[in-house]
Amino acid sequence: MDKKEILKKMKALTSKTVDQGATEAEAMAAAQLLKTLQDKYQVTLTELDVTEAEYVEKVLKCGQTDYLKSPLHPVSHCWYDIQNFCQIKTVFSGNRVCLFGEPHNVENALYLYSLIRNSMEIEFNRYMLTSEYQYEKAFVSANSIRATFLNSMAKRIGIRLHSMHLASKNEALNNTPKASDGTSLVVVANRELQKNHKIRYPRLRRGSRSMTINSGSAKEAGRSAGDRTSLNKGVGSSSNGSTLALGRG
Repeated sequence: MDKKEILKKMKALTSKTVDQGATEAEAMAAAQLLKTLQDKYQVTLTELDVTEAEYVEKVLKCGQTDYLKSPLHPVSHCWYDIQNFCQIKTVFSGNRVCLFGEPHNVENALYLYSLIRNSMEIEFNRYMLTSEYQYEKAFVSANSIRATFLNSMAKRIGIRLHSMHLASKNEALNNTPKASDGTSLVVVANRELQKNHKIRYPRLRRGSRSMTINSGSAKEAGRSAGDRTSLNKGVGSSSNGSTLALGRG
């Protein structure tokens, strides 16, 4: 038997309990066989959860408006760090982004995207009430000020998310179980995600986006807003994935 067949057999054995209708003798026999398989092949049921994971796709509109050809909202500059933190993959098509990953991780990413976008809009609206904004508006267009503020804020939040991702990853590597070959299940899960994403999208090309950040008070105000936005971990649903709650620090 190959590893997957062994793991499936082990999982079937765990269902043979008295609560599930098995006799006490059958349950004892199943437990003994499960232990024998684990000892013989040095595999764990957790590996099956990783290698047989379900993947879903969700498409999200990321334009500044609902218009099909609307430019992407500046929050899109955070997507790379959102996807790494939430353990998903993203594919852009125009101003639409397809999120690919395990269901709970995709939901985490959607939640995080929404919170960051809302926080950015709230912070810019606050900035518009300041004397710095009124002064800068005399020399720079309102659209340029908005772009600079939001891009600067997105860049700072992305840097913070990247740091949080690295810390979370290191913690998971040290604390999560290992597969039968000694590889951390975090690494195994990421490998499976990469493999299934490549199968789903075999001809992807890398893309890049420019980020315009002009000098002026909007740049510093956006960066400060990104710093004081509180990024607090919520309830995680996987080995190192979690949601984030944003608010003013």
